[in-house]
Amino acid sequence: GVIEHFIDKADAILLSGALPYPFWKLQKQSIGRAEVGEAELAVAKKLKSKDNIILPTDVVAVKSLDNEHGQARLIKDVEADDYIVDIGPETIHKFAIIIKEAKTIIWNGPAGIFEHPQFSYGTFALARLIASRSKGKTYGVAGGGETVTALLKTGMAEYVDHISVGGGAMLELLAG
Repeated sequence: GVIEHFIDKADAILLSGALPYPFWKLQKQSIGRAEVGEAELAVAKKLKSKDNIILPTDVVAVKSLDNEHGQARLIKDVEADDYIVDIGPETIHKFAIIIKEAKTIIWNGPAGIFEHPQFSYGTFALARLIASRSKGKTYGVAGGGETVTALLKTGMAEYVDHISVGGGAMLELLAG
């Protein structure tokens, strides 16, 4: 709902976590072991031609979630038995360029499985980037328990203009 509400208002909508999966599936890219429902595919079909939806170009993938360090892979190189656990370094750089130009940032949700320290780099990089832009020329809003946890773990929470622990409620408000 938020993506649909902001699609014609936002300069850029950066997707990470599970949100890119239906778009990649439509592009015939592998999403590893992830599954995508019909509702998500229907939304992606409606929005796939929008230029302001920015998808990751690389990810961190693993074969097992048990204490394995991931490997950065381009989306085209994700294998069917992979778990996608984070955004990759190329994507972090691409997102950083966009975030540095933003006047308003709304962040909801981690970039991967940040609860595992070895898969937290993308989420923590976003937390630091967004906090570094907030409380200045850019207005930063972050919402949701996991997002707040990431900001707290990085020590960046105090630098974001507005934080809401009610991520679902925030998304409902932003969806209109």
